[in-house]
Amino acid sequence: MVENQSAQLSLDYINRIADALAAAGDTPLASRACSLVLGGRTDLANALINRALEARQDYSSANLIPFHVTLSALHIFADNPERMDALNLSHSLLEQPLTPRLIAIGGLSGSGKSTLARALAARISPPLGAIWLRTDGIRKRLLGLPPEVRLGEEGYKPVISGKVYRRLTTTTQELLEKGQTVIAEATFTRRQSRNIMEKIATRANVPFTGIWLEAPLEVMMARADSRASSMNRSADASDATGAIVAAQATDLRGEIVWHRLSTDRPADDVLSDALALLAA
Repeated sequence: MVENQSAQLSLDYINRIADALAAAGDTPLASRACSLVLGGRTDLANALINRALEARQDYSSANLIPFHVTLSALHIFADNPERMDALNLSHSLLEQPLTPRLIAIGGLSGSGKSTLARALAARISPPLGAIWLRTDGIRKRLLGLPPEVRLGEEGYKPVISGKVYRRLTTTTQELLEKGQTVIAEATFTRRQSRNIMEKIATRANVPFTGIWLEAPLEVMMARADSRASSMNRSADASDATGAIVAAQATDLRGEIVWHRLSTDRPADDVLSDALALLAA
C-alpha cells in the first residue's frame, strides 16, 4: 500500500518506524521505503533508510536495499498491472549506474551540518538518495541509545570519540567500495580528520567534495543553546551547548581548504549553493 501524505508522515513518525524496522531485515524496510517513494515522499524514504541503518550500525547490506526496493515495486505491479509508477520505479533502480562519491560536511556545532546533510542525502543519487553518516548518531548508537537521548561527559571521553571516528572512517570506506554515495558529517575541527576523508576518497577513486559550514560564533552558540534547551529534540543528536561551541572554536586546527558556505541565511539558500557545488 502506498503511503498517504497526511500530517502523520512527519520525521518523528518515520524515525519511530525506522527504529522498529531496524531489526526486521531488509525486506520490510525496503517495502516501506518503496511505499514512501511511490507516495511522492522520497525525502522520507531516504530518512527511513538512513535511520534504520544507523540504528543497526551495520551497513554490510546497504548496497542491496535498492534491489529489495525493486522487488517490492515489481510485486506491486504484479498485483496491479495498472501501477505503472511501480514498474517505472523498478526500471529506474535497475538502470541506475553506480556513481559513488564522498561528500564531507564539517563545521562547529550549531553551524547547520545536519540540516544540510539530511537535505542533500535526499536529493542526490535519486530515487533513494545517499547514505548519511553522522558522528553524533554513531556515538549514541554505539552506547546503545537513540540519537535524541542526551549524553553526559562520559559519552565524550577520548576513548569513545576515537571509536566513533574510526567507525565513521571505516564505514565510509566500505560503502564507497560497494558503490554507494556517502555524506559524512562531523565537526572535522582537526586538519587530520579532514585529510583522512580526502584520502579515503582518493583510495576509493571517487570524487570528493568537502563543505565547511560557518556562521558568526554568537549565532552558532545561540542555536546550540536553543537546541539543548528544547523539549522537542526531534531527530537532533547533538548534545553541544553554546559553551561547547565556543570551546570548539578555540580548538579549530589547520587551514580550512574545503568549500566554505555561510549558514547565517535561509537553509534553502545554503542547500542551493551546496547543490551547485556538487553539480560543478
